[in-house]
Order: sequence, then C-alpha cells, then structure tokens
Amino acid sequence: MSGPAWLREEGDFYKAREIGALFGVGAAAIYRWRRTGRLTFIRLPGGRFLYPAGPVNELYRRPGDRAAS
Repeated sequence: MSGPAWLREEGDFYKAREIGALFGVGAAAIYRWRRTGRLTFIRLPGGRFLYPAGPVNELYRRPGDRAAS
C-alpha cells in the first residue's frame, strides 16, 4: 500500500474524528462530505457513523483533496 503507514488497512474503519485529523477539517466538513456523498459510511444502531478505510484512503491519495472542505 502506498501512503503513510498510519492509513488504515482495507476492511477497517475510521471514526469521524480520525478523518478530521487526517484531512485537517472539522465536524461540519465531515457532515457535509457525508451528506453530499463524498464519504462512504455505515450508520450504527446507536446513531454513530463509521467510514470504510478503502474509500477514505482513496480520497486521501487524490491530489488536492487534503484539507479541502
């Protein structure tokens, strides 16, 4: 896998806070990305969201997508 060693493996999940740290954005950007389809997610029964690592890592690797809200 190319990229930083701390990117999660395919099949794992990120929490919103981890995505915010990865991209340098806040909760509002994460919500907007989820709402507009930029982030793939699953919603847990308690209302929390998890984000599959594969699509998040792909988004991270795209030029110009880091710290862009």
